[in-house]
Amino acid sequence: MGIQTTDGRVLVVQLGMSGQVLVTRGIEEVKQSTHVHAVWTILAAGPGREKAAAREPTFLYFRDPRRFGGLCTYPSAEALVQFRWSMLGIDGLLADGHTLARGVGKSARAIKAVLLDQSVIAGVGNIYADEALSAARIAPKRKATSLAVAEWDRLGEAIVATLKGAIGLGGSTLRDYRNADGEEGTATAAHRVYGRGGGPCLVCRRKLAVGIVSQRTTVWCPQCQK
Repeated sequence: MGIQTTDGRVLVVQLGMSGQVLVTRGIEEVKQSTHVHAVWTILAAGPGREKAAAREPTFLYFRDPRRFGGLCTYPSAEALVQFRWSMLGIDGLLADGHTLARGVGKSARAIKAVLLDQSVIAGVGNIYADEALSAARIAPKRKATSLAVAEWDRLGEAIVATLKGAIGLGGSTLRDYRNADGEEGTATAAHRVYGRGGGPCLVCRRKLAVGIVSQRTTVWCPQCQK
């Protein structure tokens, strides 16, 4: 996530696997929380600032138990785009079959490995790669070169639908994830395959397979995703 200040500077917060950015009006909550690595006091700006300053301040804090996250700053939004975002692929929420096929259609890598490559498509992690491939009925170990035009189109649509659905449900809380108010996401209950290895497919009831693709645990239906 990116936070731009009033003077134009940008703070980038990378959550990693367990990072959280939380908001509170009580400093005691921050003091009692563990694994806090940075705390910011949020000041009101514009008309009424003096009155706002008289109220209890708002604190924004970053905690990360597993230390996979991080913080970095850029002097401007333009610098952020030039030095960081320019290295990322298409936004997952804007994915379409044509763009995906043009960018990686000649890759000999497994299609799931392609989806996990942030230089190809940004915002698709392990959970939503499995979910999108399930919705598109594509086996995760298939080579990208083997996908037909119609399959690329299905995959693009599935990625967008999967991400939008997860956002609408507040994200997937497996262990650590919380939103800024400390609430858990509920998208986990809607997972088609992720975390359900060995259980029945929700479509055909066949046992879901589990394997490793691109060093990540992967779940799929051998019947529906051929």
